[in-house]
Amino acid sequence: MYPTYLAFIWIAVTTFLQHYNEFIGPLLYLNTVEHFPLALGLRMFQGTYRADWPTLMAASAIFIGPTIIVFLVAQRHFIRGIHLTGLAGR
Repeated sequence: MYPTYLAFIWIAVTTFLQHYNEFIGPLLYLNTVEHFPLALGLRMFQGTYRADWPTLMAASAIFIGPTIIVFLVAQRHFIRGIHLTGLAGR
């Protein structure tokens, strides 16, 4: 029997990642720079012909932090779900 809470954890993690990394929706609907999410903020470090690469890479490292933390917290549940799926054929 596959535990249903693993499915809920998977849905929660993928929903978080989808909304955290969303780019096009806020770009279309938001008018002020103060309300932009982090994905659009990273784009502001790039110019038309040039980019401030050290600042962009530092901001990208900070931007990826919550994603890594969510994965590390939920990693135990991911591995358990894979393990239980592999045992379903017995």
